[in-house]
Amino acid sequence: FPVTIVYRVGYDHILTHNTELCAALAVCALFGLMGSPEPNVVVAANSIKQANFLFSKAGRMILASPYLSKHCEVQRFVIKCRLNSGTINRISADGDGSHGDNPTDVFADELHVWPDNSTLLDALTSGSATRKNATISIITTAGNRKDSLLGQLHFTGLEVKHKFNGAWVEGPLTSTYFE
Repeated sequence: FPVTIVYRVGYDHILTHNTELCAALAVCALFGLMGSPEPNVVVAANSIKQANFLFSKAGRMILASPYLSKHCEVQRFVIKCRLNSGTINRISADGDGSHGDNPTDVFADELHVWPDNSTLLDALTSGSATRKNATISIITTAGNRKDSLLGQLHFTGLEVKHKFNGAWVEGPLTSTYFE
């Protein structure tokens, strides 16, 4: 089937507490604000502890809002939206169970500490490929190894940026790259 997908490559960054920003974006995605009518949102991190941290931030944001909490059910392992049957689930790079997911929106936290041999990011991005308007957001602090998973993504982003002069480009993978 025909898919229109865009690369956005640039030299911008946001100086903030990125985990909180990522959790807020996951909540926006849960309500369909990223373009999916029945969102399957995944928050991912290197460890289950970090994935729980991100997941619980999203849950606390929902519970702090009378409107959001009226329309959502925050459970131990899943957050459900009653308006659109959307969900937020958490997953970690140190466990199994990511293959077969078909997420609409992926928020990957602290990629610089993910194992170099982690297949989680590949599993989540390939699962998203079948979804229209799928988004994949990666937040991380800087890493220092060029051969790491983060280093590979960094240099791929630089190649794309150089090739297309930082312009919007249609391509085979949805990716937003900020340096």
